[in-house]
Amino acid sequence: MKGALILDKCSQPSYEVRDGIAYFLGTNTEYQHVNHLGGLYAPPFMNFPYVFDEGYLLKLDDFHSIKHLPNLDLDVIILSLEKVDYSIKDIRKKYPNAKIIGALKEFNPVGGWGNKPGHLERVVRMFKEVDVPTMPYSKKERFFEFEKIIGRELVHLRDPIDVDYLYNNYYGEKENVALCYVAPTHRDRGQRETFAFCNFIEKEFGVKILYHPFTQPYDHNKKMPFPEFINYVNRSSFCINFDKWYGIGQCGLHCASLGTIHIGGTSDSNLELFPETSVNDPKKLKSIFEDLYFNMDNRINYIQKVFQQVNSKYSLNVIKQRIKEL
Repeated sequence: MKGALILDKCSQPSYEVRDGIAYFLGTNTEYQHVNHLGGLYAPPFMNFPYVFDEGYLLKLDDFHSIKHLPNLDLDVIILSLEKVDYSIKDIRKKYPNAKIIGALKEFNPVGGWGNKPGHLERVVRMFKEVDVPTMPYSKKERFFEFEKIIGRELVHLRDPIDVDYLYNNYYGEKENVALCYVAPTHRDRGQRETFAFCNFIEKEFGVKILYHPFTQPYDHNKKMPFPEFINYVNRSSFCINFDKWYGIGQCGLHCASLGTIHIGGTSDSNLELFPETSVNDPKKLKSIFEDLYFNMDNRINYIQKVFQQVNSKYSLNVIKQRIKEL
């Protein structure tokens, strides 16, 4: 299956994936980007090209026009147009054999920091014209109003994560520490509550807290590189993150894949993979955390259960099969 993730804008330049390795488009130079792990791993959503036997990330901003896109015989297109107006008819003309699956990258129909003026109108227009309109969220009941707007039913398609790569290259012994993870934004996404709970478990239970580099107020130019984020999550037994926003939850996905227990947060992946700890109520979390911290058998059982869930729901092969079904 040959497929492409086509976006209007993103920070990454276009690339192609051959035999599981990404290369800068049209070259044999292995891909490098601050938000990737070389050419071998891309974070969820941006790693849709890895799902295909031959995959591409095509950023329209790189080509300035649909007609300048590479000539490919694509079977599937994962399309996300949120920031710039492009014609889906022109994309169909360029790739007549491809099934076009509409997807959400940053826009969240129920609200969120990624929503900008014009996003809603573009996404509605896109979802009216694609072959299959999809959403990565599991709580379908939250999107009934949006389905009324587009006049179509949304199909569930999760963002993939390469569980095998993370397990084979990172999974291992952990320090008995809790990572204090604050969302990389100046908006209120539970940073204060995260710090407060970390201070509490440090004093109450003697938990060693690991703090990653951050700035307050937030400075996007000093954002932690993705490889550094992976290393912090991987070395920690717990990740404390009281994020209030209902988003995809990349932090939770990576925690589940790396055997780190995510505490707090109400992102979609947290609710699906860590239902017992996916609350932002410190009183409820106190006893849950205490049990997982001091009872090693319960901790191991919980890690194994969560890992099985993320592997069976989000892995590349599972998402590949799901795309074939659409």
